[in-house]
Amino acid sequence: MNKIIPILCIIVAAIGMATADVGLVTIVLSMRVSALKLIAIPVAIIGTVISTLSVAVTALFLRDKLCKIAFFINLASLLVSIVSIIIWFVAL
Repeated sequence: MNKIIPILCIIVAAIGMATADVGLVTIVLSMRVSALKLIAIPVAIIGTVISTLSVAVTALFLRDKLCKIAFFINLASLLVSIVSIIIWFVAL
């Protein structure tokens, strides 16, 4: 029962990182294929929201080792999401 929150933090961090990566890839691909803009923009925004919320929640549980790992994964996914939104604003 002690490890439920850290495991959930790791799972949410993995989901956030996957969403941020998919957002970045679809934003880059939408520069060539304009039909992907309908998918790329919401995915990038959803990745940013998930990453931001999970950074805030995971910061509450930094005493645990798994939560620290999840925190840094969430920070990395937040940076990837911010980069994808910057690319969206500049290139599209």
